[in-house]
Amino acid sequence: MFILAQIFGILIIVANALSMQMKKKQQILIMFILANLFSTINFVLLQSYSGAIICFVAIIQTMINYFFDKKKKKLPKWLISSYIIAFVLCGLITYQTYLDILPILCSILYTTTIIQTREKNIRRITLINAISWLVYDFAAMAYTAGISDMVILISTLVGMYRFDFKKEKRKKIVVATNNQGKLKEIKEILKDYELVTLKEMDCKIEVDEDQETFEGNAKKKAEEIAKAINMPALADDSGLWIEALGGWPGVYTARFLGENATDSQRNEAILEKMKPFKGKERKAKVVCVVAYYEDGKFVIGRGEVEGTIAEKPKGERGFGFDPIFEMENGKTYAEISLEEKNAISHRKRALENLQKQLTNQ
Repeated sequence: MFILAQIFGILIIVANALSMQMKKKQQILIMFILANLFSTINFVLLQSYSGAIICFVAIIQTMINYFFDKKKKKLPKWLISSYIIAFVLCGLITYQTYLDILPILCSILYTTTIIQTREKNIRRITLINAISWLVYDFAAMAYTAGISDMVILISTLVGMYRFDFKKEKRKKIVVATNNQGKLKEIKEILKDYELVTLKEMDCKIEVDEDQETFEGNAKKKAEEIAKAINMPALADDSGLWIEALGGWPGVYTARFLGENATDSQRNEAILEKMKPFKGKERKAKVVCVVAYYEDGKFVIGRGEVEGTIAEKPKGERGFGFDPIFEMENGKTYAEISLEEKNAISHRKRALENLQKQLTNQ
């Protein structure tokens, strides 16, 4: 039994050390689950059932957090509170000397670790936890356990250096726009990349948007620009999609009355076409498709905001079809601030979708 316990002790160290060399949160959580599983078996073999209970609780908590994270859902506050209460209760059951307060605090720190959304914060709290366990084990003269804590501490520092401190050259991407407002919105989401405009790259290419879909236009622009200047490119196409009109004006939103028509003229033309339709028949959505092109491959992000076509223009802000696109709350895009619009916009949703795919590559 003792030899078997030693083997599982080694597996605990390996799993914990490897967890800090994982880049993604879900990978880290899987290694945490394995480490706690090995710890549970180890404690059972050593007949330390109180320790096995604490590790089993940690497994359940980590698995719950893993599934919430996988579904991109936020943990409820009551669940986080139950995590802490569970560890405190386990600690009180196993409490023997004043030194046992430290494992309780470490367990609470572990809960704080697994609920973090950013990998950087997971590694930082794990470092504090490893130092705390190191102090406890040496104070309790558990030197073998202290050595394993040292291994985990060193691995955490290495992980922090690899993923958090080491500065890597950011990939430069040209964005198919000279609109600084649009570029700012894109930069707020694609923070890990160096984004430049066509003007900054002295690129004067004009791409004919002659495709039948938003995706087709976005892909065409991204590919032609990338090939022209020999670097990755990002392009988007967006517009208004009206259900009762079969998706019209769609890709022609900005030019269905010709290049010289004003926003007001286009909006009046849309309202005229929508006169026969009432209530739910006026359903519409604004669509944005973002295309990233590099080395012959595309990554596509899509975003939509659903609403209806208003009976008449409302609001003084915005541009294009903003005064006639009414959201589910009854306000048009032109009745909300730029900050509010950017927070829910179809372009933001498309960019967030694209960013997730680029991150997972």
